Amino acid sequence: MLKSYAIYLLRWQLSTPLLSGGLWLLSDLDVMTATIAVNFFGGLIFFWIDKFIFSTSKSENKNNKFRENKIKLGGKSQKPKEEKPNVKMVPQKNY
Repeated sequence: MLKSYAIYLLRWQLSTPLLSGGLWLLSDLDVMTATIAVNFFGGLIFFWIDKFIFSTSKSENKNNKFRENKIKLGGKSQKPKEEKPNVKMVPQKNY
């Protein structure tokens, strides 16, 4: 989790030059309009980067849980035993 947070903070810092460059390019527009446009553009780009950052941390968590379960089972990956149906066997009469 800490690794994902550090990557996210780095990504956050990298967004500043991109957004300020966008404001510079749109400086002919009204300040509010330029800000909204640049933030929308930044959201289109950084949505995918954030999705990658946070999906990576989820896959790391899954791997850690798998390792923990493997240790609990004595180092072997074991499938849970299937339960047998609870059916009464009735003896058949031979006629």
